Amino acid sequence: MRILVADGGGAFAATATLALSPWGHDVEVARDGLEALRKARARRPDLVLARSGLGRMSGLRLLSALRAGGGELARSAFALVVGEGESHLAEEARRLGALAFLDAPLSASDLMRIVDRVEATAGGGRTSLAAMQA
Repeated sequence: MRILVADGGGAFAATATLALSPWGHDVEVARDGLEALRKARARRPDLVLARSGLGRMSGLRLLSALRAGGGELARSAFALVVGEGESHLAEEARRLGALAFLDAPLSASDLMRIVDRVEATAGGGRTSLAAMQA
């Protein structure tokens, strides 16, 4: 699975890479929201894991831009990772089509649960967001 991790600080990206790469997932890291958008357009990830507080473009703005692009990119599963005190972002993330809303810090098992959910719903390929959220 192609996974894009957008993390301004780097600790979450390192955890995701260490947890998911050994299982054969192609993990790419972006350091801010604009870089994540550029990489998503070029690589069309199956899953985007993004921190809410990214530089140059927030995680919610990234999600909105991905959905607005239409096509395959709009069907990429998206999980927003938030820090303490940011739970108010959940409703907006869900309205924009996020598959999941996750509290940091995340463990390797948290990450694998999200990947398993995307793979199970998509049957190893892409599917609609409505089917994933069901």
